Parts: sequence; structure tokens; C-alpha cells
Amino acid sequence: MEQKGYLILFAITLIGLQGCTAPIPPRINSVELPQYGLDFQVILDKKIYQIGEPIIIKMKVKNMLNKTRILRLLPDDKHQLSFEYKLFGASSIHYSSKNTITLNIPPMKEVQIKDMAWIWDQTDDWLKEYVPIGHYFFWAPRLFNVEIDDQSVGMIEVLVEEMVSKWSVKRLGFKIFHPTIEKLENMGIEFYLREKILKDSISIEIVLINRSNQQRTVSVKPVGTNPIIRVRIFGPAFGGSPILRAMYEFRETLSATIPHSESILATEVIWDFRDQTTGMLVPGGFYFAVIELCGLVEVNGEIVGAIENPVKIKSLWFRKEE
Repeated sequence: MEQKGYLILFAITLIGLQGCTAPIPPRINSVELPQYGLDFQVILDKKIYQIGEPIIIKMKVKNMLNKTRILRLLPDDKHQLSFEYKLFGASSIHYSSKNTITLNIPPMKEVQIKDMAWIWDQTDDWLKEYVPIGHYFFWAPRLFNVEIDDQSVGMIEVLVEEMVSKWSVKRLGFKIFHPTIEKLENMGIEFYLREKILKDSISIEIVLINRSNQQRTVSVKPVGTNPIIRVRIFGPAFGGSPILRAMYEFRETLSATIPHSESILATEVIWDFRDQTTGMLVPGGFYFAVIELCGLVEVNGEIVGAIENPVKIKSLWFRKEE
């Protein structure tokens, strides 16, 4: 598939992580760049990670011809980058390099582009904290200024998605999880956010959903001095360091009985668009809310597990008008 001159389409098969069996690394099946006889491949070491676990991302290239090839990635005039990875989920995370990368690829051999290996520690670019649990996916890794055998190719965008059907797309991605939250989800219990922006405030509802076929009573009890639920709101985004505008903490035991296939409101935050430190109205722009959970979790009186340190379970972007 060709798009804007050069496009490589990748399909991915993700291999599940089962028990203690060593996972088979998920791999993107690359499509050859036909006029140059090169195959690019992006590899993840696995597809499911516990919160805080390093995530290893690699790129390889295979020479499909019977002669040595010289691949060179150089910074371009506009971006001053030789390559860039981007991940999307709760917020965008990127990794890039300004260095020139040169590879001599023997005939019919595959080599790793070592300078493109990325070990991501799960912190985001803005808050410098662990990202929320959930699903993350690649957004078109870019090779900005490519030369092959001293011939300029230009920029290559690596499209890492697969058209599953006419109406759906499966992306290359992975999941970050916490064991206790994962057990809850396996029992059909999930947290969900509902927001409503009014003229002078925003309402953020934290909702518990029971997707199972039986009634569940869910409770979260305090652990140590941490609140059960904490909501923090930062902004405006896309400029400078994040500014904490508001924080709400709930410390009493949370308990809710949820009929099967129904939901119930756990708690609600209403922010009046004022900085809690200064009391002043905040400027217009995009804002970022993170919701954290901590405590001993029980379902129907049975212990599911403990979340000893606050874990981001959900996040929300919203816009405040001027």
C-alpha cells in the first residue's frame, strides 16, 4: 500500500500471556518496500505488562536481495529527527533520536536497528508519572530522512494497523494492568467515567459497571493513609510544565451492590474551573484529569486483592472554553 510516496503496512499477531509460560514475542508482519528489497519489522517482547514493568520495543530490517545494502537514517531539515516512535493511550508518549544511523545489511540477512530500541518505563511525557492502566497502541513510527545505497528515499511512515474488516481496524498495541484490577475485570466489574461540561463547571462521575450475570457487592477499604479515590486535574495542556489545578480525595470505605448488567454511581466530582490554590478561574484550553484507586478490594465479602499504592485507573481529556 502506498501513501504519500512511501508507506509500509504492518499486520500484527499478538500472542497471549498464559501462566508462567515464557511469552512468544508479538511480531508485526511487514510488507516489503519492493523497489529496494527491504522488510522492516517492529517487535514487542510481549503484549501484557504489569504496571511499572519496562516495555521493550525494537525494529529490525531484512535485506531481501543477494547483495549488501547500506541503510542510513538521517535527521531532516524540518524535524531534525532521524526517527520517532509515538504511543497513544491516556496521553501521547514519544521517543525519538537526532542521531544519524547507518547499517550495512548483508545479503538475505536480518539485523536489528539497535539505535531504535526503546525501553519505556511507563511514564508519560507530561506528568512524568506512570500512565494509567489500560491499552496503548503505536501511531505510525516515522523514519524521517532515509537513504538506501546512498540514494535518498525521503520519509517513511510505518503504518502499524491492520484492516480487520471494512469497518474495523486492529492496532499494534499492548496492555498495562494491575493484578487486582485485572481480577475485578475478569469478574465483570469495571470502572467507567462519565463527564458533563456545563457553563461554569465540569461534572466527573466515577461509575461501577457489573457486566456479569449475577449481582455483585463491591467494596474498597482504606489501606494505610492513602485515599480510596483521588482525582487530580491538570492544565492547560500543550505548553510548559503541568499545573495541578484541583484535587479531590475520598477516604471512606466505598461499598456498592450492583445488579447484573447494570451500573451504579460510585462518586462524583464537580470542579468549578477555579484553581484551588489561588481561587481564580483558570484559562480556557485542554485539561487532563486522572483518577486513582487504592485500597483493599472485596467482592461479595471475599478479598480480591490489595492496591497498596494509588494506581491510575482512568483518565480524561476535556476542553474548557474561554
